[in-house]
Amino acid sequence: MIDSYSEIRDLDATDQIFDLTNKVGVIAGGCGKLGLQFAKVLARAGAHVVLIDRQVPDKNVFDEFFKDFSDQITGVMCDVTDQEQVQKTFEDVNNRFDRLDFFIGNVMAKPEGYYDNIMEYTPEAWRKVIDANVTGTFFCCQEASAHMRRSSNGGSI
Repeated sequence: MIDSYSEIRDLDATDQIFDLTNKVGVIAGGCGKLGLQFAKVLARAGAHVVLIDRQVPDKNVFDEFFKDFSDQITGVMCDVTDQEQVQKTFEDVNNRFDRLDFFIGNVMAKPEGYYDNIMEYTPEAWRKVIDANVTGTFFCCQEASAHMRRSSNGGSI
């Protein structure tokens, strides 16, 4: 039992918290600000991370951002609102790594009008947000779950 705060050890490195060596995961909305940071932390813990997004940075930009982990992180273009694209993307991940251990739904669609006042928000903008953030994440969860269930490794969404 810890008797004082002075006995609590600082956790400064990811590997002091958790180990994801050889685990494979997908982050939807992975090329946004949060997704990129999630990927760095997960790669630092040993994971192979596939970032899926509607837009993926140029390979040189991508490799520079992930210079210490470029062999562990891959960017793949995928429109999560397209169920067939999602299915193909998860199948490609499974074919490449023969496993899927985790999925992070981090989709944050911000179509034109996203930041408008609620009284000026258009039904078109609303549908785009719901299609990506909710329905797209649902499609990804379905695929991730299907691949994880086929594996004896289980997984986490």
